[in-house]
Amino acid sequence: MLDRFTGKTAVVTGASSGMGRAVALALGREGANVAVGFCRGEDRALEVVKEIADGGGKGIPWQVDLRDSA
Repeated sequence: MLDRFTGKTAVVTGASSGMGRAVALALGREGANVAVGFCRGEDRALEVVKEIADGGGKGIPWQVDLRDSA
């Protein structure tokens, strides 16, 4: 871990798959606390949170739908 982001918090939308997942995992490895944003697919988001924790980071699943401005 490079600790570049230690003490920082990152919010990553679409973090349960694809590029969002890769970014969330990378930020977790770098020491950031990561809010793993997902719309659907809570199981996948929980997998990402577990991977972040397994790497020594902190993650929390966050269900959010950015299509709805409310």
